[in-house]
Amino acid sequence: MAHSYDEEEPSMERHIHYNKRGELQMVGQKSLFDLDEPVWHADEKSPVCDKCSAAFTFTHRRHHCRRCGEVVCADCMDKVPLVRMRYVDHVVVCKVCIPLCKTEDEFFQNHLKTLTTGAYFHLSDSDDAAAEYLCKLSTDHRQILISQDHLPIAMRHILEVKTLHGEEARLATGAGGEGEVDGGSRKKRSGSNPKNISLELTYKSGGLEHKL
Repeated sequence: MAHSYDEEEPSMERHIHYNKRGELQMVGQKSLFDLDEPVWHADEKSPVCDKCSAAFTFTHRRHHCRRCGEVVCADCMDKVPLVRMRYVDHVVVCKVCIPLCKTEDEFFQNHLKTLTTGAYFHLSDSDDAAAEYLCKLSTDHRQILISQDHLPIAMRHILEVKTLHGEEARLATGAGGEGEVDGGSRKKRSGSNPKNISLELTYKSGGLEHKL
């Protein structure tokens, strides 16, 4: 039976809270996209920076990376968004984790919003390769709801989320052309956008891998 998007769905109940370090964080029901807090390296066991090995002194102080928990110096960290751990403001992140945080922030700010709002995809397990299905992330982030008679996809069955850019995105979405055919028989698509960026998800169903 087709899923109705007008049906009441469980929501993500969260509120802003000051943690024990005085940082603003969202607390409440967790999303499957959230990342658990790491175990912090102990100050007394970290005489030098975990990244550059510079010795800590009264003026060269310790900082804990909020994403990995390592102890680093001011030269090896910066303050950036860390949305996967529900921080409201920019927090200390080591130079190794910064690229990860930026990639995750792009996903949360762009693609997660697209999935939450809903976008049209081609499904590789569909009998009609040209058919488009409205796919939307449930408000509790537990499954992807699909229009028509397709069963929802539980998030635990998602194997890979891939961001496509430029020409690869244009081919996958069919923007300005016929689209890319996978194996000569099926198309892969997400909703196109002005930045020519697309999203491709690989999921498992019935023991087989599929894409949307």
